Amino acid sequence: MRNRKNQRRTQLQSCSAEELSRFLDGLADENDEIAKAVDLFLAAKNPAELIKVTRNRINAIKRRKSFLGRRFAGEMAQDLHAVLDAIERDLLSAVPAEALPLLARFIETDGSVLGRADDSSGLIGDAYRRASRLFGKAAEAAGQPPEGEKLFMQLREGADYGTRDALYEQAKQIFRPEALQRLIADWRAQARAEDFDDFGGVRIRLAQIAESAGDPELFEEATLAGRPKDAYPLLAFEVARVYLACGQPDKAIDKLPLVNNPAFLYQRGDLLLQIHQALGNTAEIRHILWERFEEAAYPHAAQAYLNALPKDEHEAALARMREIVRGKRYRAFAQARFFAENGDPAAAAEIVENRSDEFHEEFYGDLLELAKKLEPGHPLATSALYRAVMEFTLGEGKSKNYGYAVRYARKLSTLAPTISDWKALTPHAEYWKVIQETHKRRSAFWERMKKT
Repeated sequence: MRNRKNQRRTQLQSCSAEELSRFLDGLADENDEIAKAVDLFLAAKNPAELIKVTRNRINAIKRRKSFLGRRFAGEMAQDLHAVLDAIERDLLSAVPAEALPLLARFIETDGSVLGRADDSSGLIGDAYRRASRLFGKAAEAAGQPPEGEKLFMQLREGADYGTRDALYEQAKQIFRPEALQRLIADWRAQARAEDFDDFGGVRIRLAQIAESAGDPELFEEATLAGRPKDAYPLLAFEVARVYLACGQPDKAIDKLPLVNNPAFLYQRGDLLLQIHQALGNTAEIRHILWERFEEAAYPHAAQAYLNALPKDEHEAALARMREIVRGKRYRAFAQARFFAENGDPAAAAEIVENRSDEFHEEFYGDLLELAKKLEPGHPLATSALYRAVMEFTLGEGKSKNYGYAVRYARKLSTLAPTISDWKALTPHAEYWKVIQETHKRRSAFWERMKKT
């Protein structure tokens, strides 16, 4: 692909200017999008002309009335990014002050565009968030002119879709230091008069500005407003996160709330782990990672714990893990996967064979992955897993997936002759009679089976 691209570029460079201009002009006549791209290219070396062309294109975007379904949201996002590309490439460095009002005009189209689009993919919203970040970049490059501050205040009034939140993250770039302090003082006064539960008020915006300015104390004031951290754990987590991001892990640890709700324990533990990592508390890091492993025996948790140890301690740690997993009543799948991924497929197979009924509720993709690990040398356990995924596929009743069920059925037929002791599992012939009776109405499946 790259060689072809280089070859094309070399061939184009050998063409005369007249040949290229005639070719591009013809393409522009045939395609509106190419025409727009050519217009932007021609205007690039003339900032005044580029501003005019870009403004017209923004106005055209705003005037569109047709609804944009999910299929076409990507195309609209491409149009939006093309405009932003031209501004960033050709105006930001040359005339950043001129780019400010142009970007503001662009951002103001968010309501008309998002109001008539299915942006469940988030592609259009991403373009507007990019525009907000470019606005901050332009203001900083232009020397933080008062016009940028004025435009910021105008734009915040129409922030109905959340895409302008990125503007608050750029406040430090947009406002001169003294102007930003005046804005903060004004909003602090307003925040004190607000209802604490008014999440659409200025308090939330003040917190966003505080975070972008690297001021965790102001963020805490705006976020908790003097409320006890233990009564508002989710907000307190945010406060601790910002202290940590601002390079104050020693204070961040004091801001963590005490929680009993299981839904919050992992989030608290995750933050606590990051704080101890920032503080270099090796013993605490290992303690947290071990607790996470012991909680559910997830392989990724085991690996995280091992990564926190010197390599010469890994074997002893793995032995301790195996002892813990054998001794506790974890989910059968969690136990089997742990042993399969840590060098003991025989132990994993034994768990599958003895607790096969417990695997039917697991995600079929995980079961297939485990089956592939056990297939060499453990046909009985592998059969139990393929039975579970086949029954899941048939149970869905979606004929488009019956091809997978046929594949699993073939696998079961191939494995059956290699099994001499079925232990607690029903032998294949009897099992298949049950499947035939249970799923006799799956005619599309049986038709496919006849062809195999």
